[in-house]
Amino acid sequence: MTKTIRFRVTAVAVVVSGILLLTVSVLMITALRAQLTDNLDEGLGQRADTIEAVLASSPPTSLSGDEDLLAQVVTPAGSVLISSANLAGRPPISVLTPGSRTITDVPGRSETFRVLVRPVLDEGQPASLIVGINNDDITDPIAVLSRLLAVAVPIVVMALGALTWRLTGRTLRPVENMRREMTAITGSNLDRRLHQPETGDEIARLAQTMNETLDRLEDAIRRQQRFVADASHELRTPLTRIRSELELGLSASRSNGSTQSLQSVLEETINLQNLVEDLLQLAGSDSGSQALKVRPVDLDDIVMREARRVRERGRVIVDARGVSAAQTIGDAEQLGRATRNLLDNAERHAVSTVSVALVEGHGVVRLTVNDDGEGIRAEDRERIFERFARLDEGRTRDVGGTGLGLAIVREIVERHGGVIRVDDVRRSMFIIELPL
Repeated sequence: MTKTIRFRVTAVAVVVSGILLLTVSVLMITALRAQLTDNLDEGLGQRADTIEAVLASSPPTSLSGDEDLLAQVVTPAGSVLISSANLAGRPPISVLTPGSRTITDVPGRSETFRVLVRPVLDEGQPASLIVGINNDDITDPIAVLSRLLAVAVPIVVMALGALTWRLTGRTLRPVENMRREMTAITGSNLDRRLHQPETGDEIARLAQTMNETLDRLEDAIRRQQRFVADASHELRTPLTRIRSELELGLSASRSNGSTQSLQSVLEETINLQNLVEDLLQLAGSDSGSQALKVRPVDLDDIVMREARRVRERGRVIVDARGVSAAQTIGDAEQLGRATRNLLDNAERHAVSTVSVALVEGHGVVRLTVNDDGEGIRAEDRERIFERFARLDEGRTRDVGGTGLGLAIVREIVERHGGVIRVDDVRRSMFIIELPL
């Protein structure tokens, strides 16, 4: 489970409030117990004063008392001289040390009593007066308060937790909205901005800062894309003229056999021209300005046309017997470019043969292009689709390649909702799957 800020804040609020309320409850019970004990001790003192006055004037034969009030006059030796009727015949109920204390072992009684021991004179002889009273005046209010707090504290903690959860959710909702808006911003819609609340608080300032960052990011990317596009456009015209001049010069030079140097320059010019075209393709894709012209496409016609083009060059044998009728929805020009790049890549790395197959099945159109070259290592199967990717092995030291062909293929395939991969078993087979 992901522990969100909302969860953590609520958990902290519940734990802290629970500890605070529990502490306050203990302090309240302690304070109430102390106050009730003081009140009870004060009452015992007043009752002891009354009994002591009676003893000083005319010593009685017994002490008055009720069910909850106990009284005894005890000699230093521990003999009971006088007692209340409810303690008749009972031994001393407390030690004779002066002071107040709580006792639980009163003979014949199960209650707890609070007792006061005070030295007195009985007929001129030293003795100890023991006065006790039922402790219910302390225990009953404490019990009631404890039960009340036992119910109230959890209810308050849960209510506070629910309130914190709700308030935290409302507070963080703008942040979650900003996160969703940021997720929706891609390279094709960099002009989108986050909604900025009118509250003027930290969240509003965060949205403003993120929008300013997006402004700078958009400006940097636009300038980069514009640079690539402008450079490619500026290079395209002189390259076309250079190629035309070289082709004319090459035709004129064939008569005297001095064509090798011109042929080499022409090949390099063609490579440079291909690089410019690839850069233009990628620049258009990155900027989102290259819209797909979507319509039904007979993919088998495109594959057969590109296979025939490679076969006519005569460098490798092209086996297209596995191509069957297949149709998809997409941009015919873009799909043709992807097929061309894939076949050109296979031609560069093949020893003698390139095999092409196209079938429909399981809701997809499956195009496979296989060459009889060395294949691609497992650790390089993803990197070959990166721009300007170059591997150390001889397979990618291609003559005439720009290092962008497979990157363009993947970009086109993914824009059409498809996937491209290298087969796990036949390491030189590329597989493209497009929706029917």
